[in-house]
Amino acid sequence: MLFPFIGYAEVHHRRGRLPNFLWQNEPEIFCDFPRRIEPGTREFPVIISVKDAHLFPIFIVEVALKFLFPRTKHEESLFKGKMLVNKPLKQLLFETPLRASYSGEVPVAVEVRYFIGGREKIITNHNYMKIKPELWMTRFAEESRPLFPGWYAGDIHWHSSMSCDDVEFGMDVELVRPLASVMGLHFIAVTDHSYDLDDLYQNHREKDTHLSKWKDLQKSVDRMNQKSVDFTLIRGEEASLGNEKGRNVHALILGNHQFVPGSGDSAEATLQNRPDNSLKAVRKEGYFIIAAHPYEGAHLLPYLFLRRGTWSDKDLELADGMEFYNGNRGKGFEKGKKKWIERLLKGQKIYAYGGSDAHGDFIRYFKIEVPFLKMGSSRDHLTGAVQTHVQCRKVPNEAILLENLKKGHCYVTDGPALSLEVKGFPEKGMGDTVEAAEGIIITAKALSTAEYGSFRRVALIGGKRDGTGEATFEEDFTGGFTAALEGKAEARFRYVRIEAETETGKIAFSNPLFLD
Repeated sequence: MLFPFIGYAEVHHRRGRLPNFLWQNEPEIFCDFPRRIEPGTREFPVIISVKDAHLFPIFIVEVALKFLFPRTKHEESLFKGKMLVNKPLKQLLFETPLRASYSGEVPVAVEVRYFIGGREKIITNHNYMKIKPELWMTRFAEESRPLFPGWYAGDIHWHSSMSCDDVEFGMDVELVRPLASVMGLHFIAVTDHSYDLDDLYQNHREKDTHLSKWKDLQKSVDRMNQKSVDFTLIRGEEASLGNEKGRNVHALILGNHQFVPGSGDSAEATLQNRPDNSLKAVRKEGYFIIAAHPYEGAHLLPYLFLRRGTWSDKDLELADGMEFYNGNRGKGFEKGKKKWIERLLKGQKIYAYGGSDAHGDFIRYFKIEVPFLKMGSSRDHLTGAVQTHVQCRKVPNEAILLENLKKGHCYVTDGPALSLEVKGFPEKGMGDTVEAAEGIIITAKALSTAEYGSFRRVALIGGKRDGTGEATFEEDFTGGFTAALEGKAEARFRYVRIEAETETGKIAFSNPLFLD
């Protein structure tokens, strides 16, 4: 790559004779654990990742987990022995019983003692030399994640260790369930980059005609889904595809059993940045397409060197949905939400989805802030930070989740729960279409907890049939952790939807109920 534009925790990248001031003569070592624990959880999971140990072998001799309190600490031994780590990427899962009942925010530290080149070292949580030390906190929730019966929480944009190149890598897909489950998540869509999935193992600059990584990922997803009844992996990709202007945009392809190629912005070959696949071609194949972060990432350098673009109106006509809430609420979120509403008002039935775009990260996201010079850490793009909640009439598997995601039976949230139905017809709700007869009454509910804050505003919103905008026709400003609204679906509306915001700034917004 010319520059590591995306910016993750890979510090052993070199480009020609350019100096890399982030380089360290030992592997990257970092720990991961849930930042939130559901009530009643019996075991605390910890993952230790060691990257590039084939260059710098180490012996891990001890791992300890510490819960730190103002006046005391509780320590658990996770490992004692002598473990040689000498592979390009090694990830270890430890689960230890919770021997006490914790609540609230608790500082957590994982200490790793290891030997490298005969020298003993001890690190806490990570060994990135350019990252300032800070406390990592886990919230032991006193109440379960807000959810109405029949709804399931998940993250539709998540990268595994198959997304691995000069600047990024993720988590082994077979390790995600213990961490995701204790956080109250029911599913995760594994959406690795198309330009990584067709590479040779450990050589991302060469294509693998046998698609070994892609095939191995399918086997892993199948294996994990066969093992679990309360957690599901959805197979997918984040494909780089050409838009109408011949620039690279990213699309989430969910549920595909055939590989969708796309390597235009992979930077795997110098000066080759034109799309090798297109949105139109993928649309013709009938794939389920979601515009991934459609208005983020087209900054100057990616625009020039990676031929990155954004989604135009014509591009969005080819999409089933939009993932504009992608880990944080910046300008990309605001522009994406505005465009989504604009498309709805023009009559397109396009659904909203939410995801984290996490590369395996649960507690911290490490990133390159200035190539080869400066690193930082962030709480954006953490697994489950932004969720899609899906309504299923029975306990879901991969096929049931996909079916309801495609139908828009879902809403986007970073905290509160929502419900939207036609009074007297509870089977009709988000994503559905009903005849706009006189007297249709819409019922909506919102649910929060002290963790996410009481409600500041809950609103029923209608999209005007003449396309001039939206109108709020029922609102609740009374506060509290529950809200119930009821309003008549007026003939002037093309659709209705519900939005909620809490006093702590947490939000949720539903997909529309369409009125024909």
